[in-house]
Amino acid sequence: MSGHQEEGLEGRFERRETYQQHWSSGFWSSPCEDPGFCLLSLFCSQCVSYHLRSRYLKYDLSRYECCAGEQDLPMECCYCRDTACPWFWLGVETTFCHPMSMMGTRNALQDDLQLENTCADKSIFCLMFGVRLFSCLFRSCGCLPLANFCEAQANNCFLCVCACIQTQTKLQLDARDYGDTAHLITKQPYA
Repeated sequence: MSGHQEEGLEGRFERRETYQQHWSSGFWSSPCEDPGFCLLSLFCSQCVSYHLRSRYLKYDLSRYECCAGEQDLPMECCYCRDTACPWFWLGVETTFCHPMSMMGTRNALQDDLQLENTCADKSIFCLMFGVRLFSCLFRSCGCLPLANFCEAQANNCFLCVCACIQTQTKLQLDARDYGDTAHLITKQPYA
């Protein structure tokens, strides 16, 4: 079992609050810094997710874990580790568990480089959750037109957020792989 799984979800969230490094590119500025990649991730998000996880693992898929070891599964996912074709299981993950695949790569990179979340990151995730919640509330009240509208807006928001997350992850991998440490800035302690 991986260290991520042994630590537990709450422990990972607490640990991430202590990270001091900044992302090499901001969440909203990433699409402007690499618009071509952002468009690619908007229209072919699963393929980009597959590429980013492979790149995160430095193309050594023998280290592959389901959802980057982020999910506290009730059982050991032995098929993914013991098989001779981890590329197949990564394809299955990015196709059928795309949000977990995308966030698993981002969180694993965040843990490795000790990158802190920003207020914008947290707000965006809360917004997506809130729109989905309104959709469920309207649906349970029988107001289907508003529920469908909220659902459509939530889907659009999700697509845009996926593109931003994957572009930011790609730019951070560029910084990691090509030695662009000028963007990795440590917070200065308060005097």
